[in-house]
Amino acid sequence: MTGPLLRDRLDALELRAVSSTRPSPQAADLVRCLHNSGRRVAVVTDFCEQAVQRHVDFRSVPLTAAYGRGRHLMPHPECLRLALNHFGSTARGLVISSTAAEVTAARQLDLPVIGYADSPAAERRLRKAGCDVVVDSLRPILDAARSL
Repeated sequence: MTGPLLRDRLDALELRAVSSTRPSPQAADLVRCLHNSGRRVAVVTDFCEQAVQRHVDFRSVPLTAAYGRGRHLMPHPECLRLALNHFGSTARGLVISSTAAEVTAARQLDLPVIGYADSPAAERRLRKAGCDVVVDSLRPILDAARSL
C-alpha cells in the first residue's frame, strides 16, 4: 500500500470514529469562552482535518480555523506555523497540548505551552518535552479565560 492510500485509509477511519469520540471535559466551554471574549481559536493536530472539523461542527464549537495532518507530523512545526500565519504576521499564540510532540513543535516556534495530562505518565512526558505548566483538567484554564 502506498503513502497516499494509507493516508486515505487513515482519514476514513478517523472520520468514522468522530461520532464516538469523547471530547475533553470543558474543552468546548473553553473554546466558546475564548471566542466570546474576542479571541481566535484554532485546532492544530496530526489527525485528519475533516475529522476535526466534523467533531467541532457536531458540538457547535466556534473555531476560527482547524489544521490537520499535513506533509509533516509533529514535532515538525509546519501545522502550528500555518495556524499562526492564518492569524497574521503579528499573531501570538498559546498552545494547550497533551502530547510531547506538540510541545516540541511549539517550543521550536517559541510558543508558550500549557500541558494537559490525564495521567502521571503523561505529565512526566510533557514536562520532559519542556512544559513548564501542566494541568490535569481544563478547568483552571477555563476559569482564567472567564476573567478575560
